[in-house]
Amino acid sequence: MAWAPCRAGAGDTPAAQQPAPAEAAPPAPARVPLEHFARLPMFTGVSLSPNGARLAALVNRGEDTLLVTRDVDGGELRALMKTDNLKFRFRWARWVGNERLLVSVIYPGRRGFTGTVEKAVRIQARDGLSLAAYLTHARNGGTAPGPLVLLPHGGPYARDDASFDPWTELLANRGYTVLQVNFRGSSGYGAEFQKAGLQRWGQEMQEDLEDAVQWAVSQGVADPRRICIVGASYGGYAALMGVVKTPHLYRCAVSFAGVSNLTDLALHWTEFIGGKEGSRRVLGNWWQDRERLRATSPALQAQRIEVPVLLVHGTADRRVPVEQSRDMAKALASAGRSYRYMEQEGGDHHFSRQAHHTEFLRELEAFLQAHLAP
Repeated sequence: MAWAPCRAGAGDTPAAQQPAPAEAAPPAPARVPLEHFARLPMFTGVSLSPNGARLAALVNRGEDTLLVTRDVDGGELRALMKTDNLKFRFRWARWVGNERLLVSVIYPGRRGFTGTVEKAVRIQARDGLSLAAYLTHARNGGTAPGPLVLLPHGGPYARDDASFDPWTELLANRGYTVLQVNFRGSSGYGAEFQKAGLQRWGQEMQEDLEDAVQWAVSQGVADPRRICIVGASYGGYAALMGVVKTPHLYRCAVSFAGVSNLTDLALHWTEFIGGKEGSRRVLGNWWQDRERLRATSPALQAQRIEVPVLLVHGTADRRVPVEQSRDMAKALASAGRSYRYMEQEGGDHHFSRQAHHTEFLRELEAFLQAHLAP
């Protein structure tokens, strides 16, 4: 609003003494429909090169989408680019001449988002190791410490970065600050950093997450009474192990397709080519290291959990068998703990069906609202 100068008259307060006009309150952040965060791309058509010799097409395979080409007169499809349908999707591909393609990428439903305030931070672990992390502030702003969701990535030999993430966006849109940490064992920080996570599930890898939470509290961005840990795959394991190892640090935990029994997982891996050696390298020997594996298996430590847990798993998951969550649910029930378990019939490890992703996000939203309301 523009303010015009005025002359003080009888009974008026002199201009120098007039109180400054109050600034208008910022508009409330838009509540984006949940389905926007789960939307999968669709087939977008075929493009013919100017000389009519080659075709280009975007092919959605559920877990990913490929940009492919082939000659009009036959031949094999050639894949040029791929997206995992989580960080972005292809919008269209058009020929520029007969040899090059111009590609447009977007994220479904991102139009209309108000934009989160995300920044890269560095956190020092208790042993001095420097950890890269990303802090995304809640949309409703404010300077007081608020509810925090710790969001460890899967893999664990993967990493978080500054690219668009639908879970982070949903959580920030609903009023939660989100912290993503590249704990030891994450990829992208050198061989030694990644090797530091070998056979350290539930130990130093877990302590890195604990140290990140303490950092967030010390920085005044997290209310220590309202912190939840949420993850999928290895991230689901970290969520479960978090409330086993430090039950008073978190208010709740959410695991999608999470690991709960390391010995059973090691045996499952041996069913695949190279799995036996890979299992020994990553987890350890299922027999010689059985005491360590048992101590860091949430399903065998369920009695130590003191907060509500949400478990979701697809019945057709080949990466982490659904029995991992079934066993966790049974262990929580036997221990008399608070939990909710939901199976997704035909669901896999990657939310290939949009309906499953939407269903999970709806469960996540309701669970956090019940236990960690902003």
